[in-house]
Order: sequence, then structure tokens, then C-alpha cells
Amino acid sequence: MKSRTLHITGGVLASVFLVLLGLAVAQRHAALALNRAMLAPPATATASEDPRLSTARGVQLAGAGDLDGARRNLQLAVQGGDGHVSNQARFDLANLALREAIAMRRDDEKPAGLLALAKQHYREVLRREPHYWAARYNLERALRLAPEEGIAPLVDGIATSKKLQGSTSNDNTNDGEQGTATTLQPDGGGLP
Repeated sequence: MKSRTLHITGGVLASVFLVLLGLAVAQRHAALALNRAMLAPPATATASEDPRLSTARGVQLAGAGDLDGARRNLQLAVQGGDGHVSNQARFDLANLALREAIAMRRDDEKPAGLLALAKQHYREVLRREPHYWAARYNLERALRLAPEEGIAPLVDGIATSKKLQGSTSNDNTNDGEQGTATTLQPDGGGLP
């Protein structure tokens, strides 16, 4: 009777091991297929592709200067993704808009629409993941570039109204410049 129990236990453990091994092999094959797809030259984005691939391709296209292609891929990732993948794509969209707005400011153009879009995306990222420090940092930077009425800079990570702070001005610099970008430090990435 004792050997029968050992054989059954051994058989159950072997079955569990085989199932786990099969899952690991399937995950590895999926990861390799995704890596091969990422290395392929950029193609037209489709709604049926993996949102991680759309995000990676959007970042790749943005780096190559194809901003419209990058936007299309990132939008598809936002729509088709779930959880962190969708949020990362939204963060990349916000960074793209912020980068364009900063470039427009250098050319003396008015980037108000792009800054508003960037702030909207950063806020959505923070609504979904409140501790996404790079998004907080970049939102504060966008707010410094285009301040909003009634919103003061972040204090200890919390945006407060000007009435609660007791100040009526957002400018505390003597030289008329923007001042420091922020007191918050992102963990990795951060600036676009």
C-alpha cells in the first residue's frame, strides 16, 4: 500500500511538472515570435496585432522621425491593450506630444494644443497607475510650460489649488526663466 501511494504521488508531481514545462515552452515561443516581429521592418499597423508590438513599433517609428506612423501605432496599442501595456502606450503618446510642443516653442510657434493633449494623456496614465513617477514628472513639466488656472506646481507629489497654498502667483524665479523643471525625480525614463 505504501508503494502505491508513492507511485501515485510521483505520477501527480510528474504531471504537474510536465504542465508547467509546457507552459514555459509556450511562453518562450510567444516571446521569440514577438521579438522576431519587432525586428521586422515597420509595416502598416493593424488592430489585430499584439499591443506590445504596436507600442514597440510606435517608439521605433518616433525615433526614426515618422511621427504620424508612431501616433497610429501607439493609438492602436492604447485601444487594443490592457493594463500596463495600454498605459505605457498612452505615456509614449504623451511624450511624443510633449516633445513636439517643446520643438514648436523653440521655433516660436504656439504649442498649446499639443501641451493640452500631453497633459490629458499624462493624467490618464496617472489615473490608472498613480505611482507612475515618470508620468508625474512629465506632467509637471508640461504644466510649467503651459500653466493652468487654479493649479499650482506639485508639492510633495500632490497638486494643490492656489487658494489652498495661499499664493496668487506661480512665478517665483528672479530671472524670468522657467526655473527648475521639478523637485520630483523619476525612476528611469522620465523626460521625453
